[in-house]
Amino acid sequence: MKLRVLAVILLIVSVVLSIVCYLALPDVVTTQIDLNGNPTTMPKLLAILIPAVIGIGGSAVSIIEKGESRKSLVISLVGVALFCMMLVVNLI
Repeated sequence: MKLRVLAVILLIVSVVLSIVCYLALPDVVTTQIDLNGNPTTMPKLLAILIPAVIGIGGSAVSIIEKGESRKSLVISLVGVALFCMMLVVNLI
């Protein structure tokens, strides 16, 4: 039961971060920085869609699962971490 509550919280956090990223990020988002310091960019919608699918999908699978597996929660946490890194790289 506790894992299901955590999955719902991660689902809500993923949705909120998707909205925040859509409103706050520029139209072209930096997604990677190579060893020389050159940024790799991506359109905003695609850059938001990738961590959203990871975060929301992991949470949804965790909610639907009958067992007490933590794998899908870890996947959802990766999606949330990607959102946080994207915000830090592009806004700071």
